[in-house]
Amino acid sequence: MKNAHGLLLAVCLVVPHITVAKAPSAVPAPVSGSPTGNRTIGLEHLPWPTQPNGVIRRDSALDTLIAPGTVPEILAEGFNSTEGPMWRDGRLWVSDQRAGQVYAIDDKGTKTVIAENTGVKPDPAITVNQGPNGQAPDKGGAVLIMRQGLRDVGRMTPDGRFYSFLSRFEGNRFNSPNDMVYAQDGTLFFTDPAYSLPGGMDGPNSELHFEGVYSYKDGKLQAVVKDLTRPNGIGISPSGRILYISTATPSPRIKAYDIQKDGTVANGRDFYVWPMHPGERGGVDGLKIDELGNLWATGVGGVNVISPEGKNLGVIQVKGVQTSNVTFGGADNRTLFITGATYVYRIPTLVKGLPLLYSK
Repeated sequence: MKNAHGLLLAVCLVVPHITVAKAPSAVPAPVSGSPTGNRTIGLEHLPWPTQPNGVIRRDSALDTLIAPGTVPEILAEGFNSTEGPMWRDGRLWVSDQRAGQVYAIDDKGTKTVIAENTGVKPDPAITVNQGPNGQAPDKGGAVLIMRQGLRDVGRMTPDGRFYSFLSRFEGNRFNSPNDMVYAQDGTLFFTDPAYSLPGGMDGPNSELHFEGVYSYKDGKLQAVVKDLTRPNGIGISPSGRILYISTATPSPRIKAYDIQKDGTVANGRDFYVWPMHPGERGGVDGLKIDELGNLWATGVGGVNVISPEGKNLGVIQVKGVQTSNVTFGGADNRTLFITGATYVYRIPTLVKGLPLLYSK
């Protein structure tokens, strides 16, 4: 069993238990432009294995976080490309980063359009995602939304209006802001890779020529990390002292940094590096942190649950879909919601997600 089934083979050899469930009846079509033949390809373009829905348990400690026998289920489907999940006012908000809408989904899976677009109408001639990405609650009942096509951090007011909150660093436009998190002291940290910058870092639209991680504190915008390629998911430890950043280069990994009082960071180091085996598929994307300090991070194979000590406890996998982001929500903040491709999944957990600043 190689290639598409290599991940399952590797897991079956080393993992004591996997719980599976019926998968979606339809698997999304491969991304357009998927390579064929003998061309060299990157992780982001490899076909996604058709593994079943389930939970791979690599350590017994996962039983204290996800009850044995629990599997993810589809909450809603029929989107173009789901991202940016956020629990708000008893519903799950998600971004459709290709079609441009922001949706709210209730516990029965009913979808309501919150915003038809966030200020930019996608241009079919542009192949990268132009719609909204990460979302975060903000002061006064507002919501911050990463607007990839507009290359800014947008702000949606309670009455549904949008305006640009942050759009430039030292006079230069951002690449395509991706995800964000508020520290408990009100410092905003966010990532700005070039995933959705037409032409990429070497193209005519690039103004910064680096992919940064920024902090915004007391009206001051700072580039606190400038040496990563494709910084993506972002989170902060329960202590408020450690900033986590996911990045796909030189291989899928999560970096950790010590947060300083002035909003900068120090002591960058590898927190977790995925071991890649033949046939395995996956980059890294969004992540969230629970109240115990565990990271729930999209990565190789699905949503990886990683302890504060950097041990991979297990993986939540969904059939035929590369997971893009996660968030905690539900009445008791113990449901994990998972976005990926055309789907939104959910799975109950035994631990509460870390509350977000300004959450409702």
